[in-house]
Amino acid sequence: MKSTQISGLLLAAMLASGCRAEPVPVAVTEPEAAAPGSGGKRAEPQSVITDDAGVPDAAAVASPCAASAGKTTVVEHERELFSCAPNAAPRKLTTGGKDWAPSLAADGKHVVFLRDAGTQRVRLGSGPNDFVDISDDRVMLLDLETGDLTEIGRNDEREGCLSLGPPQLVDAKTVIVAAHGYEVPTIHNLSVCLVDIPTRKLHLLGHRTRCALPITAGRHKGRFYVSHMDFKVGQGVYESNRLVDREGHIVKRLEDNPFIRDWNGDGHIMNEETYPECGDVPMPAAEVEAIMKKL
Repeated sequence: MKSTQISGLLLAAMLASGCRAEPVPVAVTEPEAAAPGSGGKRAEPQSVITDDAGVPDAAAVASPCAASAGKTTVVEHERELFSCAPNAAPRKLTTGGKDWAPSLAADGKHVVFLRDAGTQRVRLGSGPNDFVDISDDRVMLLDLETGDLTEIGRNDEREGCLSLGPPQLVDAKTVIVAAHGYEVPTIHNLSVCLVDIPTRKLHLLGHRTRCALPITAGRHKGRFYVSHMDFKVGQGVYESNRLVDREGHIVKRLEDNPFIRDWNGDGHIMNEETYPECGDVPMPAAEVEAIMKKL
């Protein structure tokens, strides 16, 4: 079978996208983030917002968790993080107004998020003015039980991981994070990077791709599915598909994207359905797991 040709509509959408597409809730702060190896900083005490009499202020506590839909989760409200749980007042986790894109661990004990540290100047060429300022968002890990806060990732030009986007906490030792390259992403610099939590090392997992799907079932469990954009003169842009290990090394090449499905059941596979692993279309968990077991 031939590789799946990506349509001009997908390419246009990628070119038009911004590098900091803020998902629903996210956040954390402090002017200086904890440097790797520092042991982390302790986050602000988790406390309930109260009025002068020490009674929870209903209006204040209802707002941060309004988008949690009654689920136990961590949300961002006005660039600060709150822990939300059913029948409980919000607990404020961070202050400073610089934190966003939280991802809560399955065990509910840790959350990763991005902290806005301003901008970083990187060189594009050899000329005296060949510089560009990119977003400098740090990947932070917060232990919800101890309050320990640690920076685990930041821009790394050598690794090709720049303008970091929303992180995803895969397991106790793994975070994957979008890397948009520069402020105006192109098909050349969209990529996905992996943060190894124990060593706080960040490296490229897949380049010229929008996302990576952790494989959680089957013989390739612990690896990742990534799509790669290939250019062929006169033929446009093509997608090649592969399974990679934690270091980004290819362990298996796939002829087609195994996750393409007619997810909305209308009889047609549209552009937004060719990357369901990126969250564009809700996926039935059982079907995704079945695909993984066949890889």
